[in-house]
Amino acid sequence: SLPSEVEMLRKEMHDKSEELCIITSERDKLFSEVVQKESRIQDLLEEIGKTKNDLATTQLNYENTDQEFQDFKNHHIEFEQKYKMVLEENARMNQEIGNLSKQAQKLGLSLDALNTELAPKSE
Repeated sequence: SLPSEVEMLRKEMHDKSEELCIITSERDKLFSEVVQKESRIQDLLEEIGKTKNDLATTQLNYENTDQEFQDFKNHHIEFEQKYKMVLEENARMNQEIGNLSKQAQKLGLSLDALNTELAPKSE
């Protein structure tokens, strides 16, 4: 019964051919998914690279801002010290003005007394 065996082999070949088509189709679908996922991975890697660059820029800006703040703080301390020195100098000068005023007043009184003494003698 060669014809039935041939028919059976044809059917088996047909079944295997269909199975091969299904497997090939699944393989193509999987390859397509792999390509999509590789593309997505590439996009994510680029995004990570940009994020790293942004982070580096932000960190540099932070360091610059921190340095500017430290400089500002140092200037503030400097100006505060100068202000205190000016206040002390101002207080010292006010005291000296007060002393000079007292001396001028005493000299004025002494001069008045001397003028009073000399005035009757010259008449």
